[in-house]
Amino acid sequence: MRLSNRLSTIQSIAEHAHKQYNYDYIWDTCCDHGQLGAGLLKNGISSKLFFVDIVPELMASLEQNLNQFFPNQKHQWRVLCEDVSCLPLNGVENPSGKHLIIIAGVGGDLMLEFITQLNQQFPDLSLDFLLCPVHHQFSLRSQLRKMEFSLRHEEVLEDNQRFYEVLLVTSDSTNQLPLISVAGETFWQYKTVSEQKVLERYLSKTIEHYKRMQKGNSKLADSALVAYESVKIEKASLQFTSK
Repeated sequence: MRLSNRLSTIQSIAEHAHKQYNYDYIWDTCCDHGQLGAGLLKNGISSKLFFVDIVPELMASLEQNLNQFFPNQKHQWRVLCEDVSCLPLNGVENPSGKHLIIIAGVGGDLMLEFITQLNQQFPDLSLDFLLCPVHHQFSLRSQLRKMEFSLRHEEVLEDNQRFYEVLLVTSDSTNQLPLISVAGETFWQYKTVSEQKVLERYLSKTIEHYKRMQKGNSKLADSALVAYESVKIEKASLQFTSK
C-alpha cells in the first residue's frame, strides 16, 4: 500500500535518523494499521520494531498481516496493545539502548502527556521522539522547550490540503544541539520554489488561525502571534533533509 505524503516523510526521517544515531529500538505508537512500521521493515531497517496501539482489534489484525508479509523477520518486530504512556522501555533486552519513539496522528496536547509520563518513568534514559501532531503545535513546542528538549530535525509538509510539522527531538542533555524553538527555525529555510510556496501558505494560515483565537482573549494566541509574525522565510542550504 502506498503511503501518504505525511507517513512517507515520517518514514524517511526515521530511516535517515537511524543511519545517524543507530537506534536499538523503534516504537511506532498510535500505529493504527501499522503502515509506517511495515514500511520501515520493508526497507530493511535494523532496529527492533514495536507496533503499539490501544485498540485490540487493530492489533490482532496487524499481527496477522505482519505474520503473513514479514514471516522471516518475526525476531525483529512485536505487536503491543498498550497505552503510549505505559511503553515497557525497561522490558527490552538492553533498556539503556537507543530508543526512537514515533508519535503521529494525535494532537500536541496528548503527545505532551505521553512524553511527560515517559520522561518521568524513565528519567535515566535519553529518548528521541519523532512527532507529527495534527494540531496544537505551538503549545507542544513551548512545553518541550521548557522541558529542555533539543531539536535534531524539523520539517513542514502539505498532505491532502493540510499542513503538518514533523519534529525529531531528544531529551539527551549531553548533546550540543539547540533547544527546540517555539515557532520553528530551520524549516523556514527552503531549497526550492515549491518548498517556499508551502512555507508561505503554512505561515499565512497559522497567523490567521491565531488572530482568530486572539479575539477570544487567548494569551496563548498573543504569544504565538509574536513568535510567528517574526518568522522570516529564507532560502538556505539544510544539512539534514529527508528528501
